[in-house]
Amino acid sequence: MTQKVGDTTHHEPGAVNLILQVLFSFIGVSGWLAVTLGIIMAMEVLSAFLHALRLHWVEFQSKFYKGDGHLFRPFVYRSTNLDDNNDEDFL
Repeated sequence: MTQKVGDTTHHEPGAVNLILQVLFSFIGVSGWLAVTLGIIMAMEVLSAFLHALRLHWVEFQSKFYKGDGHLFRPFVYRSTNLDDNNDEDFL
């Protein structure tokens, strides 16, 4: 291949394509990494926020607990007879 005198536009197409390919690959991987890390950080912030919100809710609801309900009596097969009012089986 001959080059004409004054022709300054001649260059090796392989080298330019390689440089552009590396440049665009770097930009693409950097963008993908930034989006991935952004999503992970957003999920962590949301997780911490929801945990704190849950703790606040539990502490708020414990203000209203009086504990004046019925005594828990577990079910046992020994005293399923309704006529028997003996509570010894439950103690």
